[in-house]
Amino acid sequence: MMKLRLSLLTVLLFFSMSKLLASDIIEIVPITETIVLLHFDDGSVDHADYLESKCAETFVNIPLDTTAVLQPNVFTISSIDDGAFGTFSPSIISRKSKIMDLARPFCSDRADIYDHWVYLHLPSGKKFSRNKNYTVSWSSSTLNTSVSFATFEFDEFNVYSDAVHVNQIGMNSSASKKYGYLSAWLGIDKDGTIHRLELDDLAGNAFHIVDAVDRSNIVFSGTIQQRTDFETDFSPDTKRTDFIRDRINGNYAGSDVWECDFSGLSASGEYVLVVEGMGCSFPFKMSNNAYADPFYLVTRMLYLQRAGIEMPASNFGQWARPRSLHFDDVDIKLINVRSIDQKGETGKDPDVASKVIGDFDTYGWYRDAGDWDGYVRHL
Repeated sequence: MMKLRLSLLTVLLFFSMSKLLASDIIEIVPITETIVLLHFDDGSVDHADYLESKCAETFVNIPLDTTAVLQPNVFTISSIDDGAFGTFSPSIISRKSKIMDLARPFCSDRADIYDHWVYLHLPSGKKFSRNKNYTVSWSSSTLNTSVSFATFEFDEFNVYSDAVHVNQIGMNSSASKKYGYLSAWLGIDKDGTIHRLELDDLAGNAFHIVDAVDRSNIVFSGTIQQRTDFETDFSPDTKRTDFIRDRINGNYAGSDVWECDFSGLSASGEYVLVVEGMGCSFPFKMSNNAYADPFYLVTRMLYLQRAGIEMPASNFGQWARPRSLHFDDVDIKLINVRSIDQKGETGKDPDVASKVIGDFDTYGWYRDAGDWDGYVRHL
């Protein structure tokens, strides 16, 4: 992973001043040995502080040309040390995009800041080779980007793949089942065709659980197995009935799902899941108290947001505060109104005031997002 970051850092530092002029690339990582991902970021927002006008927010938003980016001849892929690779354009490009930030909501000049995930599919017969370095080049003026190339090393043991998934919170060492999953929805190409990750060509490939620090230390190995096939297991005509819950189209991943079963590993440690021909996961911990820290942090957060309870500095340090919204200090009213009926969050709307039932002497509810109001679901 460090090697990838260093190569990207070189690109980003060289072009740092052009961030104000165009969409920026923030990540280049292989999905498999035949697909590479370019992750673009259109801008950023300097958000208003609490009680400041949202309409005064400043932002940078220089969108990627999402039409041009789907044209295969815009890109070339080459290698400086893989002699058999050659130089060529991808055969297919697919893209998915998502709003990642929002400037000036509810204002006349609202701005949606997008990130874009662009997938370059190699032509048939071409693939990346382990420990070889590759460069993806394009016309920055055509795509409206701040850079015109990015580099990466294909190293499954050290370079993250967006298609390799594990529970990053951790896993209990004594759990009877432990899995990693392989899947990715790859967006839509210029012809409107949806692309889903298919790993049939990698059937039988090995996966490894390796030490997160010493990647040469393999502690468990196995073979990837297909868990579900999108076209057959989730089509209306052949949908499997052995799934407990209904899902969107029967499948949240939107693609085939393959699994890595390492239930036989019980030794505590911090690990990475490596899949040959793809890449690795983010690090995850395995221990008999893997969920202790997340449990502590979540319950502490909920307590810190409780209304009407003092948080003394002796116990809560920087989070100390006097009690707020206690019925001895302010009037607490019970109202018969739904959150969706309100026109805002001030509580001063006439339709809210008209639905007051009476005083409600209570405290201790969870203040969702620190708000002044509370609902039954917060008690």
